[in-house]
Amino acid sequence: MAQHTGSTRGIGGALRQVLGSLTEGVRYRGELFALELNEEKRSLIALLVLAMAALFSLFLSFLCLNILLLVVFRDSRAILATVLMLVYLLAAAGIGLVIRHRIKNAPKPFDTTLEVLRKDQETMTRGGDNYGD
Repeated sequence: MAQHTGSTRGIGGALRQVLGSLTEGVRYRGELFALELNEEKRSLIALLVLAMAALFSLFLSFLCLNILLLVVFRDSRAILATVLMLVYLLAAAGIGLVIRHRIKNAPKPFDTTLEVLRKDQETMTRGGDNYGD
């Protein structure tokens, strides 16, 4: 009977060890996910700020265009309004190109987490051989 109790403790201990390892793995994956989520949030905020700057520049170019239309037949004020309009329009176009470039070249969201989970899945399907390679 003492032997039966010892094997129960051995199975219970092994089970606790497996559950501890599983919990630790889930915690690490959760921390990685939280880190990547924070990076995605910062990236999105930066893109929103750039988009707002582009919209503001576009608004100013339209404002200058309206001023230009009002004074188109006046002396040199028309030339100044045209120059200002072009400056703001070029600024909006430049910011728009930066936004487009960032969106096209942005890394896949949560790519690292997905890669680690894929490796975990492969390890479990192979029976745990060569874990960490």
